[in-house]
Amino acid sequence: AGQYEESVKTFRSLNNPPTWVHRTLAAAYVRLGKLEEARSEISQMLKKEPEYSLENTKIWPYKDPARLDRYIEDLRKAGVPEKPPLKLPDKPSIAVLPFMNMSGDPKQEYFVDGMTEDLITDLSKLSGLFVIARNSSFTYKGKAVDVKSVGRDLGVRYVMEGSVRRLGNQVRINAQLIDATTGGHLWAERYDGSLDNIFALQDQVTERIVAALAVQLTPKEQVQERQDETDILEAYDAFLRGWEHYQRRTPAHFDKAREYFEQAIELDSNYSRAFAALASIFWKSYLEDWWQAFSVNVYHTEIPAVLKAKGISQHGDYMGVYELAKGYLTVAMENPTPLAYQVSAQTLVWTGEHDEALADIEQAIDLDVNNADSYSVLAEVQIFSGMPEKALAAIKQARTLDPQNEAHHSYLTGLAEFGLGQYKQAVVSLERAKELNPELLSFTDALGVSACAPCAPLAAAYAHLGEKQEAQNLVKEMRKRRNDTDVDFEILRWPFKVPADRDRLAEGLIKAGLPQTF
Repeated sequence: AGQYEESVKTFRSLNNPPTWVHRTLAAAYVRLGKLEEARSEISQMLKKEPEYSLENTKIWPYKDPARLDRYIEDLRKAGVPEKPPLKLPDKPSIAVLPFMNMSGDPKQEYFVDGMTEDLITDLSKLSGLFVIARNSSFTYKGKAVDVKSVGRDLGVRYVMEGSVRRLGNQVRINAQLIDATTGGHLWAERYDGSLDNIFALQDQVTERIVAALAVQLTPKEQVQERQDETDILEAYDAFLRGWEHYQRRTPAHFDKAREYFEQAIELDSNYSRAFAALASIFWKSYLEDWWQAFSVNVYHTEIPAVLKAKGISQHGDYMGVYELAKGYLTVAMENPTPLAYQVSAQTLVWTGEHDEALADIEQAIDLDVNNADSYSVLAEVQIFSGMPEKALAAIKQARTLDPQNEAHHSYLTGLAEFGLGQYKQAVVSLERAKELNPELLSFTDALGVSACAPCAPLAAAYAHLGEKQEAQNLVKEMRKRRNDTDVDFEILRWPFKVPADRDRLAEGLIKAGLPQTF
């Protein structure tokens, strides 16, 4: 009735009120502009009912949807989580948040981010740990965070925070490990050293975490070496500069990343991580035609000297974009990283070598059991190999490791559901992916459409359900993205191993009105 003061007074007269009273009292406080009191009520409520979230509130039986929406917004302001907490894994679980740049120089951001990512990578290779992926951890970059909320949202017990100060040749790392269930600090330490010993400093931090969480290392992990890394500091610095651009995943940033990675391999011709990154750039650019936006013409380029020195040649004295990807990948696979295996699996799928692709992506997971990207690639390979049901299990693992990357997970889920003939479920998943990220890209987007990876399978799913208008609208959207030129039937290029899977998609797109030109 809008009588918020009276509501507060009535609720305050109750002894040991049920949890819903805390929520409604919090909403009343929000209406009165008393946010601190509102958040206090929600804090008490979550102690009694830690699983509660706004998803529970959405089922309240208000006749007027506007009243429910207003109540939900009140609770959101008061601090009720959007979703229930993720279940904690059976083994020690940790999220490493982006370290703060304390160098006083914004240009050092790439170095600090690179240090954080390397720490995540080192930890994720340990089978006794559950480590949240970089994509999800970095959603907190530059934000003031509450570690309890981070633990709840990411499904981990421990959160690591820290800072890096780089002055000249000296580096100082401050790190602290926090129990997200209590907010208490397990330890906080400082590590000082020179850039020449940067990997030793990173190893000290990793070893301290392993000891604090009592992680049991396998014999292989105890003697694991950084074989994919470089001993040349300038090459490592160039790689980190390139990696900052690589993570932004746009044609312009890929072009800039390419320049830095090429510098890295010029400085160290055995730098496996840099070769893998270059292979990834050229493979992705080959599929998406991103190379056309590069600052140099790489379509018919002279064979890079570093590849020629490795005995790699193609098409006489020149290499195309695809050949560049394969050339860099050949070198990267001499000492493969998870990224190298991921790119290898993707290229093998597109050449029809599905069994070999599965073997390679399983090798990637064996190298790094916590690498969410590997599980996503595994799902894609399984979908194209005629195993959509198995793909759902891989997507579930990727979602657990990288919970903030829901658009991509929903896209893969929709593809797997489409492969199972579950068109209604596929529509829900693909629409969610499209809603969360209208510009979503995937290496499976062989239609030549510059974005909206879910559009083609979504149009086919609608068509199979008899929803002709929705299907036709999506085809129109794809044509618009191609500047009103025809989106032709290049969908037949999708590398399905089982002909029936390709036919299912093709038949749906025919019903949706996709032109059958070649």
